[in-house]
Formats: sequence, structure tokens, C-alpha cells
Amino acid sequence: MRTVVDQIVEKAGGTGTLTLLGDDTGVTGRLPWAQVHRRARRMASVLVGQGLGPGCRVGLVAETSADLAAAVQAVWLTGGAVNLMPPAGRGNTEAHLAYLRTIAADARLDLIVAGGIPCPDGETAARQGGRLARGVAVARAGSLGAPVMSLGDLAARAAATAPTEVQLPDPGDLALLQYTSGPTGEPRGVPVTHRHLAANVDAIKAVLGHDAPHESRTLSWLPLHHDMGLIAFFAMPMSCGCSLYLQPPSSFARRPAGWLEAMSRYRITLSGAPNFAYALMTRLLSSGTRLNLTSIECLISGGEPVDAAMMARFIARAQPFGLNPKALMPAYGLAEATLCATATGWQDGLQVDWIEPGPLEQHGRAVPCAPAPGAKALVRLGLPVRGTSVRITDRQTGRPIADRLVGHVEVRGPAVVGHYWGEPSPPSGSWLRTGDLGYLADGQVVVCGREQDVLFGKGAEIHTCQGKGDSVRTADTQPRREKHRHDLAAVLACDLALLNDSACLRTDVGLDSLGMMSLITWLEARGVAVTSQQVQSSRVGEVLSLLEKADFADLSIRLPNGEQLPPLAQHRPAVPEPATLAPTLANQELRLTPVEPEDMRFLYVLASHPDTCYRWRYRGVPPSMDRFVADLWSQVLVQFVARRAADGEPAGHLVCYGADLGQGYAYLGAVFRPEYSGTGLAAQGVAMFVRYLFHTFRLRKLYAEVPGFNWPQMSSGNGTLLQVEGIMRDHEHYAGQLWDRYLCAIYPPAAGIEEHHPPGVQSNDDRAWR
Repeated sequence: MRTVVDQIVEKAGGTGTLTLLGDDTGVTGRLPWAQVHRRARRMASVLVGQGLGPGCRVGLVAETSADLAAAVQAVWLTGGAVNLMPPAGRGNTEAHLAYLRTIAADARLDLIVAGGIPCPDGETAARQGGRLARGVAVARAGSLGAPVMSLGDLAARAAATAPTEVQLPDPGDLALLQYTSGPTGEPRGVPVTHRHLAANVDAIKAVLGHDAPHESRTLSWLPLHHDMGLIAFFAMPMSCGCSLYLQPPSSFARRPAGWLEAMSRYRITLSGAPNFAYALMTRLLSSGTRLNLTSIECLISGGEPVDAAMMARFIARAQPFGLNPKALMPAYGLAEATLCATATGWQDGLQVDWIEPGPLEQHGRAVPCAPAPGAKALVRLGLPVRGTSVRITDRQTGRPIADRLVGHVEVRGPAVVGHYWGEPSPPSGSWLRTGDLGYLADGQVVVCGREQDVLFGKGAEIHTCQGKGDSVRTADTQPRREKHRHDLAAVLACDLALLNDSACLRTDVGLDSLGMMSLITWLEARGVAVTSQQVQSSRVGEVLSLLEKADFADLSIRLPNGEQLPPLAQHRPAVPEPATLAPTLANQELRLTPVEPEDMRFLYVLASHPDTCYRWRYRGVPPSMDRFVADLWSQVLVQFVARRAADGEPAGHLVCYGADLGQGYAYLGAVFRPEYSGTGLAAQGVAMFVRYLFHTFRLRKLYAEVPGFNWPQMSSGNGTLLQVEGIMRDHEHYAGQLWDRYLCAIYPPAAGIEEHHPPGVQSNDDRAWR
């Protein structure tokens, strides 16, 4: 069979380019794949000169870069195997070294090529070239258990070295030692051969249409020491020679919006990430930005449970920016199967299996039902990829069972490794029990959770029903706490060794504001509601305990006698929107959120209540509910529901309508519940909304129509916050008399007003800003 290295060599690197991006999505480096390949062959010469060759094992620890990409190829070109290890992150460098030491000892590495090994004086091995690298090798070789070479030194020496003869590997040779967490949470190596790697890469290509000539642009910020980043978003495009854009994981951690911006800026066609990243992007899309996502053909969702409701919200937020809903591709896999075991079809989009909770919880049967409150919405994770087989077996007998019965998920195929480093290989054709429980629906895999995540209470068996994506995990049963610890390390882009239970997130892990935002979003998606103050003062063990408690928070448990216990969690307090993005759409009192279907009744009450109906287009004569819902987006540019930050209760409605973006103007409307008159909430909401509109759209002014009965509360702002540009005399009849209507204009300088009451408003009726 043709290995990945065969494919790279045949193409001499390929015709596409490798582009490196920075925090601001600007290009920090760009090389044709052909040049990366030439650099790799020169690096291979240096490594051969160091005594490395077929059968060697080299550890690579560095931030994402062109030199790291070339170094991976270089090791393969010598006939050796690579082990990608996490670079130094936040916090305790000694803990990071201890983690590297554990892996280096288990892998029995012949060399470590370092772009980020911490030094005693706080510098890294990539600085000061070979002088410092040699110092690190002397000072640290004994502690790491292997010689250390600077990645910068390797690149510099390669530039003055002739290319080596290529040593093409045999399919059975070791390609990767991919470390994952075993049943005790200790790292265990999965020995991926070139046969395994080629089989899985070729299967992924078939799913994505990359096994035929194509023009694609792939984008990834995923760490290369995780299998999803290394195989799906590095080895696969590198073997194709198609264009790849890489952002360092630290860039995503510092500025998550850069992922979306890079998709838009570089017309990306393929990208992907775990579920938590899509949850974070949903918030960013809600905050307002200028994006064009029409080029996206495929967004892979994997690496952790795929949340049906959250992914639906992401699609709804992203559609106005041009995202095709069919582009979403949920996938399932595990490190022991190299990476991908199943995936939904090209352009099939998000597919949800709605099932009755009772039969699932009581008997492990997935009975289909119509979408309804209380029904379980589980994501279908697709058919087996090419060459892979999946079956479901009975938990007691181990025999295959019928569709829609929950049992062990087992896989086999040419990409399935099925054992750990140092263990004997299983017989050919063996089935691997993944440790997941799930069922088949029309041949597609639906995963309900890990085997150990099944509760028993008075004889009732309860399935957690959390679908997994293609995550890094062992096939053995892994304690839930350790799985959460590994997920937490990925979310914070930090070293696993730092996340011991006693480590403080702020001082020991070094959690910054963007890391806090990512963590809060990730926790909320798992049912854990916390504030930024709580997160900053928390220890890792406290966060893990909250995650364990939340695993079953929404289960309604039915007992054999028919008695139903109440859910373990009745209410989840609302979490304030992160306030780290500009413009701000939340403060201590309010947060502005997009209009959801469940908001219709609240908005209709505002439109029909005697004290608020005149702020609507119907001027006090509201239509039927159906007509109101149908008209809600008519001539509307954007609208939000204002919610109380404390509990998420809706308080008001803000809308921008009648926009002429060519001329640069639009109309502003706002209405709040009568009980908030005089509280100042409306003024705060309008201030945030005005800033949002001027920031997001090319507007030179906003118009607001103010009825005469509200004008006394607005007049103090005339000439400062707003300008009266017209008065319609005796325009409307209200409360037994005719009133004028004032046409006011708000100009961009007003968008910078602080979140306090405008002059004169605080002591008057708050309805002035409506």
C-alpha cells in the first residue's frame, strides 16, 4: 500500500502552500509544500548525521510552525517514528518537564527536538540558537532521559546541509506514538504504523472528497500533539499537497474570534474543532462581526460530546453570515482506531435522532419519536469510514444485537490499532471494544456515553446519552474525572501536568481573561454555571467536581415500579455573557441575546400590552399571534431580547429596522416591560445596542421616532445625545389626546456613551429611551 510518506515524496511536497497565521489572522509565514519537503530532506540529513535511522523514535515539542511541519516529515524520511508532545504552556515549568519526562521514558526516545523546552532561567530552547540548545542538552538530557536538540538549531544546520536519500518506510513500520490517557489517567502510547495512518488518512480523504483532484483551503488551530489536529488537519492535507492554514493553539486561546475571521478572510473550505469551540463561536457570532462564511464546505465536529441543541444554535447564528447548514460534519473515533471511525456524509449536515427517554432509560431501547419537549435529541455520528466496520454487542453476552438496542460499540478495520505501546498486537480482524455505549440507527452510530457513565438506582438503569466525537481516549474504562481533566487541558491549551487538583486556575495555571471566557463557555455547555470571580479563585479539583456533578444533571430517573424521581438539577442559573469582546453586549444588569422561538410569547405581550403597544408598528392594534410571528423580521436588520443578567428573564426588545446601508442610515426601536419604568434598564440596553449597531454596520446615523408623551423625558438630550430633525404634528392619538411625534437622529459619537443614564433621564421616566 502507498503510505503517507510515499504520497508526499511522489508529489515532491505538492502544489499547495503551508500558511502560518498570527493572533490577528495576519500571515506570519508562507511556504509552498514543495519547499517544506526540501527543508525536510535537509533536516533528515542532519538527523542521519546524529545517528538516527530506521526504527528510531524522535520526540517533537514545539509550537506550530513551518519548521515543526518539516521536522515531522524529516523523521519519517529517516525511517523513524515521531511523538508530538505538548509545548510549554502557562504555569509551572517543572510540572511540564515532569510530564515530558514520563512520556520520554515510556517511549524510549532517541532524541527530543525542542522548540519550547523551559530552561532554568525562564528562556526556551528555541532562543539563542545552538548555544542555548547545547546548554539545554547538557543540563536537561539526564532529567528528560534523552538528548535534546533545538528545533531552531536543526533548521539552521539543515540550511547548510545537502538533502539525504529518502528512506521510504514499510507499511508495518511505526509512524506515530500517539499518547492518550489510560484507565488510570496515566499517558499511554498508541503505536500507529504507517499502514494504520495511511488507511485512516485515505478514509478521511474519501469522506471529504480529497481522494480526487481538488482545490481546497484547510484551516486548523488544533494542537498537533492531539490526534485530530495531527491526522485530520495536518497529515491529511500534507499528503494531498493542498493549501493548509495553521494557527497556533495559543492564538486561539488568546483570541478565539480569529478562527472565524480567518475562515472569512482566506475563503477557507474545510475546518473543524471540538464542540466547545462551536459553543464559543456561537457567542462571538451573537456579539456582532463582519464575516463571510460562504466558502465553507465542511466543518468537522469531534473531540468531545456533540451537543445537538448547541450545534443547532451555532448553525442559526452562522447562517446570516453565509454558512451552509449542510457543511456541518459530526464524526466519531478514538486514538486506538488512529482517529476517525465514523462520519456523516459530505454535505449531509447535522442529523438528530429524536428518541423517547423512557424506553432508553429503562430498557436500553432507542425508540424514535417526533421532536417534543422531554424527548432526547442525540446526534447521529455517521456511517463507518472506508475499510472500518462497527457493530453493537450485548453488554452481558457480547453477541451482536439489532439496531436501536444500546450495547457496546466495537470497531475493526485496517486503521484500528487495538493495543498500547509495549503490548502485543491483537490477532488480525479482531474487534476493539471502545468502552462507549451506543446503538445503530439506519447504519449510523449514535453514542450514548461511556460504559462507566451509566447509573443504577433501585434497579433502574440510566443512560447518560452524551454522544462523543472523535476524542483522544483509551478503549479501556477511564474514570470520568480524568476524562474531564484531559478535556480541561485542551480547553485551556495548557499542560496536563499543571492540572493537579490543588492547582489554582489563576496563579498556578495562569488563567487569563480569554482563557476564563473559554472556560466559562465550556462549563456552561456542560451544565455548570459559574461567574468569572468564582473561576479565578477556584482550584482544578473544584472545577472537576462540578463537572462530575453536572454529568447527570438533567436525567429524569424512572424506577421499575413506575415512580419518577425529580431531576437532579431543577434550575441552572443564567451565566452572564462574556464582556471581553467589543462592542459589549452585557453588563451587570442586562445582556442582549438574539431572538429565539421561545421569546415569541413575551414579544407578543409587549406588542399588545396597553402601556407598550404604541412602540410597535401596529400602533396599538396588534394582529393575531401567527401574523405577529410572521411579521417579526419584516424590514428588520437585527434585533435582540434584553434579559436581566441575574436570572435571564426577558425585560425588553431592541430592534434595528428600515435600514438603507447604501445611504448609511437605519431606524432604532426599543420597548421594555412597564415595571421597569424608571429603573434605568432601558437606557443601558439602548446604549449597548447603539454601540453595537455603529460597530457592526456601516451607518452614519440612526433614526429614532419618539412620541410626544415621552418627549419631556428625552428633551434634555437634544443637541448632545441626539438631534431633532423633524416633528410630525398631532401625529397620533393616545390617552384621549393627539400627540406630536419627534424624528430624532443619533450620530456615531453617541455610540461611545458610557453605560449610565443620559443627562436628565435618571430622575425621569425611563421610557424616554424607548
